[in-house]
Amino acid sequence: MKQNYLQDLFSLNGKVALVTGGGVIHMTKSLAIEWADKGIRVNAISPGYVATPMSIDPDFVEPELLAAWEALFPLHRMAKPEELCGAIIWLCSESAGYTTGADIIIDGAYGVI
Repeated sequence: MKQNYLQDLFSLNGKVALVTGGGVIHMTKSLAIEWADKGIRVNAISPGYVATPMSIDPDFVEPELLAAWEALFPLHRMAKPEELCGAIIWLCSESAGYTTGADIIIDGAYGVI
């Protein structure tokens, strides 16, 4: 029998993500200041929901529930993992040489609603 633990899982993960995400952002800003004089840049990327093999696995998430859930996203879908690459490549490049202490949010406007 297939059971639906998605709601409980996201409820718990949501709380954990808020706490740990906030910690990562504050650590990013703190380390950016601490290491700036050493020429080390520290930045963070905060992705929204990303379509990973686990997050779209029909054995883990019922397709009907996933469809209803994605309808709530402004872009009506989760991000593809490769959609994070542009920001990562840019942050690793000399073009981002003056960027430090930043948190780049890539969530398809989910955080805006």
